[in-house]
Amino acid sequence: MRRILLLIWLMLSVNVIMAQETVPVPVVIDSAQILAQNNTSITLSVSGSLGTGCQIDAVVDHHIENDALIIRIYQPVPVDVFCPMVLIPYQDTLTFDLSEPVTQIVVNDIPLLDTPMSAQSAPIETDKVMHLISNAALHRVSDGWLLDIVGFVTDGCTEYDTVIEQTLEENRLLVEIYRAIPKTVQCPDVLIDYEDEILIEYDLTETVIDNQIGQLWFPDPTFVIEVNDYIGTLSPVSTVDHLVLLQTERELMTIDTITASGDVVITGEFDQTCNQPVFTRWTLNDNEFQVWVYRVMARLINTCQPNPEQHEVVIPMGLDEGVYTYTINETFTGTLEVSHMERVLHVVEDVQISVSESTPAQVSITIRGYLSDGCQAATKTAIEETSNGFVVMLYRELPPGVMCPAQIVPFEETLSLGPVQAGDYTLQINNYEITFTVE
Repeated sequence: MRRILLLIWLMLSVNVIMAQETVPVPVVIDSAQILAQNNTSITLSVSGSLGTGCQIDAVVDHHIENDALIIRIYQPVPVDVFCPMVLIPYQDTLTFDLSEPVTQIVVNDIPLLDTPMSAQSAPIETDKVMHLISNAALHRVSDGWLLDIVGFVTDGCTEYDTVIEQTLEENRLLVEIYRAIPKTVQCPDVLIDYEDEILIEYDLTETVIDNQIGQLWFPDPTFVIEVNDYIGTLSPVSTVDHLVLLQTERELMTIDTITASGDVVITGEFDQTCNQPVFTRWTLNDNEFQVWVYRVMARLINTCQPNPEQHEVVIPMGLDEGVYTYTINETFTGTLEVSHMERVLHVVEDVQISVSESTPAQVSITIRGYLSDGCQAATKTAIEETSNGFVVMLYRELPPGVMCPAQIVPFEETLSLGPVQAGDYTLQINNYEITFTVE
């Protein structure tokens, strides 16, 4: 009788196993960190190993029990599949909707915390993923202005909210449309249509209508609207209630020099002199920043004069002391050491230029002048080659607000500009400018 009962039990067990097509094999969890949280959701970064060795996607289940978020991460392994039993690295960013507050998180039976999450959360590291904008227009409504947008979301991560930021300057309405996506998230590579109507936070009537509509025949762009990479100027068919935009392009400034103490100061020139404002945009990530300095190209009639136009722009980045890498207008790159010491320029009174008879010529300069105070500090030099010459800076770095002896200290400094090809050049040294020719 016992043998019969045992045989029946074995047959039932085999039938249960055969009916169960997969076996849930838990993922080995090494670490989990809260990236973001609010009252309705929480995002975790989870890493560990797939212990089966099989390339089978992990399944994530969760529920809330006794104020705890219970998470199960496992591989559904078919019963008839043989796995090599090796460790495969596992990493994922998981977002869970919360139907009620939780005070504990358990992943595969491992408690992550036993205190309120507000004390444990860490700031999420994200990338600013911009929408791709193809068209824009403005029209007046009863409570202001609406910006009509047409474009694309550039990936399949549609679960992240769109963020819209607006800034109104004297000659520009700047709108940024983007999503903040965690750096660890990999999004599907797709384009998704995007349309929106954005209520403008500012009254454009005085800025745009009163100053622009009556002068639309004038061909130079004096007010622009930028939405991400899209940039437009007012069309002549615009009315006081509907602003039609002509999409145009940016004319990038040729960069000569860059300096920084907290703010970034950039000098350069445009090929022509135009009655147009100069705009800047910039991004800063850790110790790396990008800057764009540009004008908006006229779409109707070019009234610019064929003379180079020099510009200096100041960008209030508020950089901390340290070494930064930079890219300006996509091609001007380098590293920059930022110090909060004040630069005190030497006063230049005379410059002598010496040109050797070698080919190419070697050019050296002897600079004479004076220091405006008696503070002792090493002379620092910076030499930048521009499109038509050289810019040289001689200076000392002094602590802000330092009291220096009231005396004049003469100086003389000799510098080499290196090999210089034949041509006419302009040399600017602090407050002093001189031209020279290399035969």
